[in-house]
Amino acid sequence: MPPASSGAATVGTDALAVREDRLESARALAVAQDPVLLYALDYLQRHGFRLPGEGTQAWLWCKARAEANDTEAQLCCGILCSLQLYGANCEDDSRKRLERLSTNGHPAAMLVLAGYAESGSLTPDGRSNSARMLELLGMATEQGYGPAFTQLGVLYLNGIYVPRDRGQGIALLRQAAMHGDARGLYLLGAALAEDSAPSVQHEGISYIVAASQLGYAGAYRHLGYLYSDGSCGLPRSEELSLANFFQATQIEQDTCALIGE
Repeated sequence: MPPASSGAATVGTDALAVREDRLESARALAVAQDPVLLYALDYLQRHGFRLPGEGTQAWLWCKARAEANDTEAQLCCGILCSLQLYGANCEDDSRKRLERLSTNGHPAAMLVLAGYAESGSLTPDGRSNSARMLELLGMATEQGYGPAFTQLGVLYLNGIYVPRDRGQGIALLRQAAMHGDARGLYLLGAALAEDSAPSVQHEGISYIVAASQLGYAGAYRHLGYLYSDGSCGLPRSEELSLANFFQATQIEQDTCALIGE
């Protein structure tokens, strides 16, 4: 395991222990296969760290790498702090790093900052800044970042911060799918499967199946329900329903294990 730098080791480690009260929300995001969280966890694991047991060592090492201008480490620090895993004391520093990454065109940093903007962390009075959030998401889509297309698509489908526009939402999810985002591919399929036209439902099912083949748990779970009911032109099959539910649960357990007990 890479050691923390001597400078970083002087930081008070007790204050940097992973916050137990935030672990459950982080695990929920892992189960949902949040792309930026999985990026951070993969980065740490590639360098020999696992959360929460090695959380303090991971943070000290990651912060030292970030201070040495390692772009991956800077993004990882920002992601971990956006989840408040290490408390609010690291948030300002990491947000500044994310701002620099965003200025340099890093789309994942833009997505994390969009979350900060929505939460109010980018404004002095703590109020949500939806305009800045939408701007950051738009900037990330200009970089061809699939998860940003997905997030914008969800906002338009549900009329959150923008006028409800199903056509625009579907168009954005198609872009997300084209850029390889499994969640966007699944949500596109789920939206189309709700259509009354059998041909559109069939297209939707094909996207849900494609998302499951990319390992997206929600797609497997959706297929489980469809086979259970015999919906959208699929045959009623308890065997296929249970098989898809099993796959969904297995993936969720595996991703949750990335942030162990």
